[in-house]
Amino acid sequence: MSKVICLTDIDGQVRWFKEDELLEQLAKVDMLPSGAMKTMITKFVTDVRNMLDEQQLYFKAQHGSNEKTRLLNSCKRLEGSVRDKCKHILPTLEKLGA
Repeated sequence: MSKVICLTDIDGQVRWFKEDELLEQLAKVDMLPSGAMKTMITKFVTDVRNMLDEQQLYFKAQHGSNEKTRLLNSCKRLEGSVRDKCKHILPTLEKLGA
């Protein structure tokens, strides 16, 4: 589960962010704080690992079962999340010269 971060803007408005979503937004505008790239990459690798684990369970599940259907939906959701993170991480790494 993602941490929730509370920030106050210059007008005093309180804003709440999920940590991984905030890091993605900061990466888009080249404002990653120190250590944030490591956190973002660690989260990405964890998401990839979870996706691969779910895919492995999907292929082991009995054909036509409710479990296989549930796993397929989970795999699609996880893959979408990984693809979305790729859109942000790769350009950020290129900007950092990594």
